[in-house]
Amino acid sequence: MANLKHHQRDSAHDAINTICNEAVNAANHFRLGFEGEANVLLVALIDSLMQTIGHFAPIKQGTLERLCEDIIRAQQRHDLIYIADALEFRLVQLIKNHED
Repeated sequence: MANLKHHQRDSAHDAINTICNEAVNAANHFRLGFEGEANVLLVALIDSLMQTIGHFAPIKQGTLERLCEDIIRAQQRHDLIYIADALEFRLVQLIKNHED
């Protein structure tokens, strides 16, 4: 039983690291103006995030939802720098501190 919990914790940690890397990668693409590729990466990032959101405390889930809404609004106004900053600095910080 302890091995199962350890494996689940390691799996969640790996998933969170992957999401952080995906967020930074997407942010870099947005900053460089590669909007098409950046949007593809953003969709993959959100898919990954949806698969791991259960590992976050409910209050963090709400914060993640609001952040995603902010990013969607930024997409609607084509504010690529805001999206990049939100992904790299707000999202990564929030999920790296997922145990808080």
